[in-house]
Amino acid sequence: MLPLMARLRSLWQRRDGAALIEFAIAAPVLLFIFLGMVEVSRFLLFRDKLQSAAAQILDLINQSSNVNQGSLDNLFAVLPDMMKPYTSGSAQIIVTQIIKPVPPAADQSCAPVAVWQYTAGNSKIAGVGGVAKTGDIVMANGDNVMAIEIYVNYSPFFDNQFSRSFLGGFQQMYTVTYEHARYGSFNLDPVTGNVVSTPCIGGG
Repeated sequence: MLPLMARLRSLWQRRDGAALIEFAIAAPVLLFIFLGMVEVSRFLLFRDKLQSAAAQILDLINQSSNVNQGSLDNLFAVLPDMMKPYTSGSAQIIVTQIIKPVPPAADQSCAPVAVWQYTAGNSKIAGVGGVAKTGDIVMANGDNVMAIEIYVNYSPFFDNQFSRSFLGGFQQMYTVTYEHARYGSFNLDPVTGNVVSTPCIGGG
């Protein structure tokens, strides 16, 4: 019979359960990395899909010379199909017409102005009648630019504490796209149908 110290030394040197213990330690870390890669990849694909949908809707708008509430609502309604296989949930879509007026005098300059907006509210471009952001587009006097903004809630595929710590759970995503109007001036308010005027606001 082996002495006690010899038996303890023998148990210490055995490696039978070492792989199992190592796997038990490594598995949660590997699972965390795998789920993180899946979630981040899905998030990036969702964002690209949203940006593409915004550009397509704006392109459809710019194929007209004017729009009204009904035509815009019909275009907004195609967003869920454009976002498949993802869901767009309760998305908010805002279309803004931006004009840089011709200055009334040679020594004056006018800033780009948000002439009308549908639907109004929550825009990061400008409020109606205010100086508007134009993104990377440089506007000349008399230029007419259409812009679209979309807010949509992103829901992680694995909606659990892990996902919430990785991407903040339900996260509101935002995208904005600008494009020169191809036809017409879009000078009719889509809700009222009235001709809109463009004030010259100094700047720009």
